[in-house]
Amino acid sequence: MFDEIYNSELFEQYESLNNLNFENRKQIVIDIFKKIIVKNEFLYQLYEDEELGWVDDFPLVNTLFLNYLKSYNESKKNNIPLKIFSDKEDKKFGLKLFKSVINNDNELDKIISEFTPEWENERIAVIDLIILKMCLTEFLNFPSIPVKVSINEYIEISKNYSSPESSNFINGVSNNVFKNLKEKELIKKNERGSQ
Repeated sequence: MFDEIYNSELFEQYESLNNLNFENRKQIVIDIFKKIIVKNEFLYQLYEDEELGWVDDFPLVNTLFLNYLKSYNESKKNNIPLKIFSDKEDKKFGLKLFKSVINNDNELDKIISEFTPEWENERIAVIDLIILKMCLTEFLNFPSIPVKVSINEYIEISKNYSSPESSNFINGVSNNVFKNLKEKELIKKNERGSQ
């Protein structure tokens, strides 16, 4: 990786700078991180060999470290920021969703069982079960989130975190549950959520 950085066009540009002030040096480190280090397959493979779940953590760790580099200041003590959520509202939403899924777990299991009669919940992939529960929770307890937005988001999540067939399974079950809950008038959406 050192050779790759040293022989890169970025490093040549850095060497040719007349003014090597703090901001210019900081920018070259950011550029090297974004364009070389993060994309280095050997480093990625090393981390994956050490920790199988690394692939899930990779975007988060990169974002946290990139934010650290961007906020780095030569005149104060610098710490790697551990801010995962972009703002307080995201954090509140995540916690509310988590608590709501946990508090309604039995009810969500019953709903899912009703729409997957050929599958016992124990036979459904754990990640698919979690994704479905989160989606249904948004249907029932988040009046400002449109149903189509919830379905589309969880289909995309399933593509990244589950098997290739999961997106079709999530789509089918969540759409059928939605139609049933709508007929029973159990989905209450406000104006924003009705769009």
